[in-house]
Amino acid sequence: MPPDPLSPPRRARRPGATDVSATRTDVLFQLPLRYEDWTAPLSDAARQPGTSGLVEGTVMRVFETARPRRAFVAVLADGTGREILSLRFLHVFPGLRSRFAPGQRIAAYGRLRQGPHGLEMVHPRCRRAPAAGAPRPQSLEPVYSARGAIPPRARARLVQDGLAHLAYDPSWTDTLTPLFHRSGLDVPSLTESLSILHAPPAEDNVEHILEQARRRLAAEELTAHILRTRLWRRGLNDRPASPLVCSSHLVNRYLARLPWRPTEGQRRAFEEIRDDLRRAQPMIRVLQGDVGCGKTLVATLAALHTLEAGEQVALLAPTEILARQHRDRLAAELAPLGIAVLGLWGAIPAAERRAHEARIAARDPCLTVGTHALLHSKLRFGSLGLVIVDEQHRFGVVQRQTLNSARSDALQPHQLIMTATPIPRTLALALYGGIDLTTIHELPPGRTPVRTTVLLDTRRRELMARLRHRCLEGPEQAYWICPWIGDEDDTAEDEGPGVARTYHELLTHFPPDSVALVHGRMPARAREEAMRLFHEGRARILVATTVVEVGVDVPAATIMVIEEADRLGLLQLHQLRGRVGRGPLPSHCVLLHKGLRAEAGARLESLTRLSDGLDVARQDLETRGPGDATGTRQSGVPGFRFVDLARDLALVPFARQIADALMPEGVLTPHGEAERLLARWPGPGETLSRTV
Repeated sequence: MPPDPLSPPRRARRPGATDVSATRTDVLFQLPLRYEDWTAPLSDAARQPGTSGLVEGTVMRVFETARPRRAFVAVLADGTGREILSLRFLHVFPGLRSRFAPGQRIAAYGRLRQGPHGLEMVHPRCRRAPAAGAPRPQSLEPVYSARGAIPPRARARLVQDGLAHLAYDPSWTDTLTPLFHRSGLDVPSLTESLSILHAPPAEDNVEHILEQARRRLAAEELTAHILRTRLWRRGLNDRPASPLVCSSHLVNRYLARLPWRPTEGQRRAFEEIRDDLRRAQPMIRVLQGDVGCGKTLVATLAALHTLEAGEQVALLAPTEILARQHRDRLAAELAPLGIAVLGLWGAIPAAERRAHEARIAARDPCLTVGTHALLHSKLRFGSLGLVIVDEQHRFGVVQRQTLNSARSDALQPHQLIMTATPIPRTLALALYGGIDLTTIHELPPGRTPVRTTVLLDTRRRELMARLRHRCLEGPEQAYWICPWIGDEDDTAEDEGPGVARTYHELLTHFPPDSVALVHGRMPARAREEAMRLFHEGRARILVATTVVEVGVDVPAATIMVIEEADRLGLLQLHQLRGRVGRGPLPSHCVLLHKGLRAEAGARLESLTRLSDGLDVARQDLETRGPGDATGTRQSGVPGFRFVDLARDLALVPFARQIADALMPEGVLTPHGEAERLLARWPGPGETLSRTV
């Protein structure tokens, strides 16, 4: 057996080298950014501006230029002495002349463009051209990301060593391929799939070959996810829960104070949850529904039922902005009922944190709202009866288990998982396994339809004039969303690149105190102050990133403007659109773009017709397209490496069938294939290795 190349590699332990320790999963499952074809040079006819490829030639001459900027240029010629290409390097250093001495044969890979003296490449990748008759590569060459601790070339070597080592690693033994084939899924083996994805063959149908290899890994990942969800549910059931039985006095008092009656969907959802809470078996229920359907009200009723039964409640929110809003709203609504609402997040003062933690450790019934700070391993609840998780896909299984084990006794808390992303039931079965699912279909009264418009960016001044009329001269407020945080051309670093540009542009049309700014890089106090000004109506326009996608509720906000809307998915656009239409005035969502292709235009236009989140979800699955088979960042539910639910819906039945075969009785066999599969596919929050 050869030495394991991932322990860490000797190359990384050289003096001065980066100290790297990576798991095999980290290395092999981090796919190349792209591939380069070094197998054959471009023909004369194929060498056109805009084309990327390989060009080989002999260095005829080299020179340096001073204008428009200093550059080193090497001119290549073909076998007849005809000059065919210039290689331009803008970072000049002494070693360049020795690397490109006249007479040397050079192979250069890059993007061709029209230069001042004909075709040229700027900063191509170069190496010595192979000698005549020498064997050429038979596969495409991977290009890995330069981010992380491992340089791209070192990563390529680690991948090669790792692939060679798979045959000696029992945790990577592949016994799933026959199961996939028997179930009717024709995919390559695990080793073959990884080899293809890291070095695909230089064939005409390479895209199809890559997609088949990706489908194999996606099917494995889906299977592992289903197994993990079933094990999680089984593990929860092994510990009893406290049956929460009460007279519903608090619930009735709270409902009596509401200015409206809950919808039939909200009442039905709460009845299902209340029935679960009364059992000694821990509840694990997903509450899904469209934007604004009233999931938070249902969760509040569940919390009140738990508190009246004498148990504590924890509400886990994905962002500090949302956690603060939950805390402020619940504190105001529940204060007349004598309910204490605590807050725990990263920026909370130390003295206040210690006081909250002491109260939580006691058996004092209270409702604690927080972010990842609630997942701290040292935090102990005296009697945690219910965990409410908002936007569950942003928290891994192990993270949620931290709260499940935070109770000081042997009882298991009930769990209510909320998601504002409506998905078809087939996907729910894949994502949530055997977890119970409740869907709210109706919208509460008072929600007004949102008119959606797709608008070319050239009309933004006209749009700003309308905002000035409606927000300064009228009672309305507006969101202006930028889908990015960083931009190389922005200089206002204190206020965050990207959003800063739009923020300063709006300041030229609106008084300074009427525009607020919110994004993830701001200090917590600055974000809180901006949100407070917007809530109070003193700021009329809120410029923000998608950090306000969920949970933010300002009834006076009637206008949602989204910059470069084609960068975002339909469901995310629908989530953002749901921030308006929460009051009696007509509401509008404007999708700005700088020019669209036909497919992107049709995708955005569909939002002008669709208002139901489930319809938007189906449209999103149909129109997102094949995605990028060579990358690891996929659309769909966060947390997956290879699964893209827009493409892989058909894999769900196969994955469930394989999961049934691997765990027929729902029990994990020691050292079996299911255990090896889960080791290969650690879920979100379950791997201690860093991103490399």
